[in-house]
Amino acid sequence: MECTKPTKDPITFQQLIEGLLEFFSEGKENVDIDEVIEFFNRYENNPEDWKSFAKWDKFKYTRNLIHEGNGNFNLILMCWPEGAMSAIHDHSDSHCFMRVLDGEVKEIRYHWPEDVSSPDGSLQESSVSAMGAGSTLYMSDDLGIHKVENASHTDKLVSLHLYSPPFDFCKVFDERTSKRTRINMCFYSKFGEKQDVRKCRPPSQATSSSFTFTCK
Repeated sequence: MECTKPTKDPITFQQLIEGLLEFFSEGKENVDIDEVIEFFNRYENNPEDWKSFAKWDKFKYTRNLIHEGNGNFNLILMCWPEGAMSAIHDHSDSHCFMRVLDGEVKEIRYHWPEDVSSPDGSLQESSVSAMGAGSTLYMSDDLGIHKVENASHTDKLVSLHLYSPPFDFCKVFDERTSKRTRINMCFYSKFGEKQDVRKCRPPSQATSSSFTFTCK
């Protein structure tokens, strides 16, 4: 689900946060997905709003916590260097809203392997899409699993994500075998302060560099 056209007056970043606190005041079950997408689209992007939260890694995307909401959501700024991508992953039964702030995102969705798979057991793609700045994407486990990437080799990508309820682990999937693995997740920074991600990285992943160990 994706929408780009604002239908009401623009709002500031502070108004965005205040409105999200209201939308998610009663938890996941009472959220109107279309209303949240429309509300995200009303935010008039200003890099001054979020540049202090934008912490970058040269080789992989980063998850930077902006707001812990009211315990019912996390608002996260993700910074994607050129060519960065996530692993194929689920969302631990949470809502996922993604607003593209700068750059263009490529999303590849897959069927759940128990629903549809290729004869060789590999994951089966269900859709491929690209969305530019100003677009808002919605994803949930009801819609399958996916991976997200900055397909550009010249431009960075910045996106704003909301997850409700918050979660600290997810499952990643091997595209060739459909094998799933549960992984823990960390924030690269919190409220503008860089974190020591080594402290929350499982030992088995301490030397892995093919993907960041954090889901989207």
